[in-house]
Amino acid sequence: MTLLTNFGTFLVASLGLLCGVQASTTPSAGCGKKHDFVGETKEFSFQSSGGERTYRIHLPSNYDAKTAKPLLIAYHGKGNNPKKFEGETQFSNEKINPNMIAVYPAGINGAWQGASYADPKVSDKVFTTDLVRRIKANYCVDESRVYASGHSNGAGFNNVLACSPDHGGQFAAFAPISGAFYTKYQSDDKCHPARSPLPIFEVHGTGDKQIPYQGRESGGNGPLPPIPAWVSGWARRNRCDAAKPNDLGNGVHDDRYKCQGVAEGLEHIKVDGMGHGWPKPGSPLQDVSTRVVEFLNKHRKPFWDTIVRGTEVQADRQKSGAHKRLVNPGKGWFDGSLLGPLHELLHDVHDSFFHKYHLRLRRGDPSSLGIDNVTQYSGYLDNGNTDKHLFYWFFESRNNPSEDPVLLWLNGGPGCSSLIGLFEELGPSTIPGEDLKPVNNPYSWNTNASVIFIDQPVNTGYSYSENRTETTAAAAEDIYALLTLFFHELPQYAKQDFFIAGESYAGKYIPAIGSEILSHKDRNINLKGLAIGNGLIDPYIQYTYYRPMACGAGGHRAVLPPAACQQMRDNELECRRKIKACYADGSAVTCSVAAENCKSVSGVYRGNPYDILSPYPPSVESSSKTGKSSYATKFLNQEKTKEALGAEVNVRYSKCNYGVFRDFERHGDYMLPAHRFIPGILAEIPVLIYAGDLDYICNWLGNRAWASALEWPGKFDFNSGVAKELHVKSGRNYGNVRSARGLAFMRIYNAGHSVPEYEAEGSLDFLNRWMGGEWSK
Repeated sequence: MTLLTNFGTFLVASLGLLCGVQASTTPSAGCGKKHDFVGETKEFSFQSSGGERTYRIHLPSNYDAKTAKPLLIAYHGKGNNPKKFEGETQFSNEKINPNMIAVYPAGINGAWQGASYADPKVSDKVFTTDLVRRIKANYCVDESRVYASGHSNGAGFNNVLACSPDHGGQFAAFAPISGAFYTKYQSDDKCHPARSPLPIFEVHGTGDKQIPYQGRESGGNGPLPPIPAWVSGWARRNRCDAAKPNDLGNGVHDDRYKCQGVAEGLEHIKVDGMGHGWPKPGSPLQDVSTRVVEFLNKHRKPFWDTIVRGTEVQADRQKSGAHKRLVNPGKGWFDGSLLGPLHELLHDVHDSFFHKYHLRLRRGDPSSLGIDNVTQYSGYLDNGNTDKHLFYWFFESRNNPSEDPVLLWLNGGPGCSSLIGLFEELGPSTIPGEDLKPVNNPYSWNTNASVIFIDQPVNTGYSYSENRTETTAAAAEDIYALLTLFFHELPQYAKQDFFIAGESYAGKYIPAIGSEILSHKDRNINLKGLAIGNGLIDPYIQYTYYRPMACGAGGHRAVLPPAACQQMRDNELECRRKIKACYADGSAVTCSVAAENCKSVSGVYRGNPYDILSPYPPSVESSSKTGKSSYATKFLNQEKTKEALGAEVNVRYSKCNYGVFRDFERHGDYMLPAHRFIPGILAEIPVLIYAGDLDYICNWLGNRAWASALEWPGKFDFNSGVAKELHVKSGRNYGNVRSARGLAFMRIYNAGHSVPEYEAEGSLDFLNRWMGGEWSK
C-alpha cells in the first residue's frame, strides 16, 4: 500500500476524531477474503512459538468479507481446551455475542505463559501476536477493536499481555475472569502497559479456593496477590479516579472507575461466595459472558494508536500554527508546514505518542565537511515529554538515489555510536590521520543505497537526554518514531525499499525494531529485510559456543589452554540454567543474575574479544585489525563539525557510553531472547545473519547454532541446505552462505566483530546481492 493510499485513511479517520465524531472502523488486510463457514466454528493450526499451534475460530452469521468485525480472543484455563471453553463461555452464541469474531487458542499442555507450570521455552506472547496478525490477514477485522478475555491461567495470561509493552498494545481492552494474576507481574517495574488507560474488566468470587480472593503467599502454583491489590495496581497505572461502588444485589458488588476521562476504564465485580469456574446458569453472575461482551464493545483503540502506533492517543484540534517548527533558512531548517496535509495532520492531532516527537532536519552542505559529495541530512528526533534527543545522519546513494534502497545502520554496545560504523566500517569516508582529513571509502555501503546512521539509545554519541532508555523495547519505540517522521518529512525516499542492518548488540535492537514496524499495517516504512552481523540474539545457545570458539573448534587455532577450556565447560551448565530462568521469568533481577553468572563462561578468555588472532589489546579507540587509532572522535568534537551537522555544541561526542551499557545490563536486557521475533518476521520479510569467523564475543559458531535451532516453518529446508562459497568479482573467495525460505546465514572468512572493516569489498558485495533479492526465497 502506498503512502498516498494511506493518507486517505489517515485523513478520514482523523477528521472524525477531531470533530468529536466516533472513529470509523479500521479494516484489516483480510477484508475481501471470503470463507465457507459463516455462522460456524472451524479449527486451524500454524507454526509459532512452541511449534504447531491450534485455535478455533467462530464467524458470526452476519459476517461478510466487506464489513470489519471486532475480534475476541478467549484463553482457556489450566488443563482446559478450546472446544470445551467455547461451550463454557458461549462467546459463539449469537444471543450473547452477535457481532464479534471469536477465537479460542490452545495453550501448550493446557497452560499459558506466566504460570510456573508453563513451558519456559514457549512464548505465548509471541504466539498471540502471530495469531492476531494471522487472523487480521485472513479475515475482515476492525483493527481498533481487538479484545482478549480468559479464565484462571488464561485470565492470568491476559494480565501478562496487558503488562507487555511489545504485545499488549494490539488489544483495545481485556476481560479476565477468576484470574491467576501471578505476583511476579504485579510490581510497576514488571508491568509496562503499551498505553494508559488500558481498559480492563475483572470478575472474581470470594469463594474461589483455587485463586483466593485475598491472595496467597505460598503453596499451590506460587504466590498470588489479593484481588483488591491487583485492582489498585491497574487503577494506578490507568490513572483512574476513585471507584464508584454499586451494589447489584444477590451478593454482587460492582466497582467502576473513570480513568483519564474514559468512562469504565476499569471495572471490578466481586461476587460473594462464587467459586472458581466460569459462572454457570443459576449462579449470581450467570450473565458474565454478556457483561464481558458489553464492556469490551464500549472500547476501541484510540485512532492514532490503531493507525500509527500501539500507544494511547487522545486527539483534539489545536490552535492554528501551534505546532509549526522554527524556520531558519540560513541554517537549513525546514518548516514542516510546507510538507503537505499529512504533516499538518501529524502536528494538529494531539496524542501521547506522535505529538511528543519533533524532527529537526538540516540539509547539509557536502563540501563543508568533505565526507561525501552526495545530498545529506542530519538532525535530531526530539521527545518533548521525556527530554530525549536522538541524532541521525543521512547520506544519499552515490548511484541512483531516486531508485536505490534506503538502509538504516545501527551499531551495538549497548551505548556505542553508529558513527563508528560510518567512519570505521562502511561509511563514505574514514578519518585516519591527525590532520582530520576525510579519506574516501570506495566500498561505502552508500555506493548503491542511501544510508541513515542513528546514535541510539539516548546518551549515545551525539544523542543526549537528562533521562535514560534502559531496554531494547523502549529503544525500538524511538526508532519507529524517527523513521516514520523522517519518511513523512522526506517522502521522496519513502517509496524505496527499506532495509535495517547492524552488528553486535544490534542483534537485540533490529528484531525488536523490525517487529515493531511490521506490526503497523498502514506504515510509511517500506521494510524489505533485516541484516544482523555478529549479533547477540539467543544467549541460551550462543553462550555454549564461547568454549568451542576459544578452544580450537571455530576454524582457527585454540587461544586457551586445556585447563581453561575445562573451566569453561564446568561453568556452562549453571550459566544455561540461569539464562533459562531469565527466558522464563523475563524479570530484571533474574536476567541480571544470569548475565553476571555467565561471565564465568565468557570471561575466561582475556584476549581481544573482537578478533581472537589479533595481537592488539581490545580498545574502543583503536582498530582490532590494525591497532591504529581512529581520529573520528576528535573530528566529531570539532565545533565546525557540530555546526555543520546541527549537533548540540554542549554535547561531547564519545564512541561508547558505558553508563548506557550498565543500565541495560542492570535491567536484564542483555540476556533477554531476541530470536523469538524472528519467525514472525520471516513470515513477511527475509533475514540475513552474517558473522566474521575471527570474532569471539558474538562468534560465528553461536550465530550459526541459534539460526539452525530456530523453530519456524523453514527449519528443515534451512538445515538441509548446502553452504555455497561467496566470491567478489575478481574471483576471490571471502565466505560462504546457506539459505532457505528467506533466512540466510553467512560465515565471512578472516573477519572480526566488525565485518565491513575487515572485508570491505566482500561486505559491499553481499549487501548489494542481498538487497537485490538473492537469498530471499
